Amino acid sequence: MKILVISNLFPPYKLGGYEQRCFDVCNYLSLNGHQITVVTSDYEIKNKNISYNHQLKIYRALDLHWFSSPKNFLELNYSEWKNFNFLRNLISKLGPELIYVWSCRGLPSSIFSLINFYNKYKKIPVVIDISDKWLLELTNSRWFQYWKDKSDRSRTKRNIKIHIENIISKFLPTTIRKLFSEYVYYTSNDLKELYKNNGFNVEKSPVFRPFVSTEFFSGKIRKPVNNARFKMVYLGRITEAKGVITIVEAMMILKEKGISVELSIFGKSDLEPEYLKRLLSLINKGGLIDRITLKDQVPRESVPNIITNHNVTICPSIGHEAFMTIPLESMASNVPVIATPVGGNKEYLKHEKNCLLFYPGNANDLANCISRLIYDDELYNHIQKVGFQLVEKDYTINKIIPKIEKYIIDAKINFFNSC
Repeated sequence: MKILVISNLFPPYKLGGYEQRCFDVCNYLSLNGHQITVVTSDYEIKNKNISYNHQLKIYRALDLHWFSSPKNFLELNYSEWKNFNFLRNLISKLGPELIYVWSCRGLPSSIFSLINFYNKYKKIPVVIDISDKWLLELTNSRWFQYWKDKSDRSRTKRNIKIHIENIISKFLPTTIRKLFSEYVYYTSNDLKELYKNNGFNVEKSPVFRPFVSTEFFSGKIRKPVNNARFKMVYLGRITEAKGVITIVEAMMILKEKGISVELSIFGKSDLEPEYLKRLLSLINKGGLIDRITLKDQVPRESVPNIITNHNVTICPSIGHEAFMTIPLESMASNVPVIATPVGGNKEYLKHEKNCLLFYPGNANDLANCISRLIYDDELYNHIQKVGFQLVEKDYTINKIIPKIEKYIIDAKINFFNSC
């Protein structure tokens, strides 16, 4: 099948687990004989030259307004027009049998309306992966909100705006409809319920949870070591929603109790400069400079080795998480997890069974969890064993992606049968 995949980010340029999951699914489908073409943003390609071993056809051409938006209306209008026409021409050129949409957060908003057009009038089936709140945020994009806003006090300005919109709408959509495709799947029941509460029809939508690639199943059995060498690791974006500061605060509490631990932080640190500044200030204030290493995001192939060189993986998210993959990858690597029960995490992370859970943002609670793993070998070994068994049984790549592939194939068949 000829499949066009649309995603705001795609490896090696990524922020977290979602983009890697997109690559893994695309690569699997390609190896299974499907003709995969990916169109994504040009994020970071001007600043880096990273090779990535795959056979996928990739167009890195779309603007990404996630981190820096157009400065004015003319720039915004040009971006929408340029990207809308690029994708339209690409679809006409490729003639895909199916369009597979991942996250469009930050992409020019009119792109999604274009997909709607091809689905409705050109009879191209569309399958949508929803692993976060991007679709809920789409209607609040700067582009659609600009045309929706009719609050200008000047009647003349309002009339001029309406006149301009009538002209522009002939070339670009200025409004967005609700979710049009019935072929949608979610990565957690929690996320599915969130969309349901916001007016989306989710009755027929299945849940396909994230998975763990084979390279994480190292087979190594790690034992806890004395507290002078107990090593913790955090992998993810360094942002307020991810709660990294909570780990530093917990280390300060442990230090006061005479418990010395080490922390390695791996993640993109330039997304929220003020938060990074607060983090570095706290590390310095707590006298933890020699106990904490802060490094940039690492290549995918380095992650399994990084995890297995630590005694515990900390996932301290404060904000909503649809379904985190780092805990699964850590469990597969036989390294215990301490995490927060936010969002979809509650669906598989069970306190004192396959992990330890602490209240989001509560450093005392986290410090207690760390201390327990240091001194309670029986607990450490128990959650290590149960966590590994959980992933091996339910979350391997070969158990999840075939279900996604079948769903995509069935979507195409059912779409044309219903036309």
